[in-house]
Amino acid sequence: MKKPWSTSTSAIASRIRRLPKMATDLIEASAKRDAEALVKAFHDGVKKDELGLLPLKDATISRKEAMGFDKPESPLYGLGDEFIQGTYCNMMEVVKDTAARKYVVKPRDDYHYSVSEGKDGQTIVRDKIKLRDLFIVHEYGTTISNGFGMGILIRLPPRPAFRYAYEKFMDRKRKSDPAKKVKQAIIKYVRTNDARAMELIVKRGGLE
Repeated sequence: MKKPWSTSTSAIASRIRRLPKMATDLIEASAKRDAEALVKAFHDGVKKDELGLLPLKDATISRKEAMGFDKPESPLYGLGDEFIQGTYCNMMEVVKDTAARKYVVKPRDDYHYSVSEGKDGQTIVRDKIKLRDLFIVHEYGTTISNGFGMGILIRLPPRPAFRYAYEKFMDRKRKSDPAKKVKQAIIKYVRTNDARAMELIVKRGGLE
């Protein structure tokens, strides 16, 4: 009975030659999934208030409650998921850098959305500040010398949600390091031409 795969030197050499392309595909797929997982970790961490951020003051929480916010006690959540691309927790996106062959997680090139008090009640407005600038403000903190246009000094403490989300994500990734499985899958492919194990790793992005 003929085996469905060849153990000849030439067949094995051929499979070895295909490995760099397969490895590149595996790495790229894993990188994309890692980037997407990091975006999700940031979003969910802010939404569920699981990142250990500095709590909001009672007055701030009361003000957000009065505005009808879904999670007034959660720092940085604000309008939350009401506007997919214009709120803080939804600001991150995955962009493929084709030239550098990598995926980048960055704030969207869009403006922040918030609630404004108007004559006809509360309305959703597009702020003048871009999400990428607001990201810097909250990650590192800042002082506003003319708050509300009234000369009020406002101190915004750092709430580095992205850094904390990244640390949590990397800790989880370290605990599920797929290096051993990748090695075993490569050996199996070279020996038997069975690429299913490698395809499964690509599908899962290298993570359980």
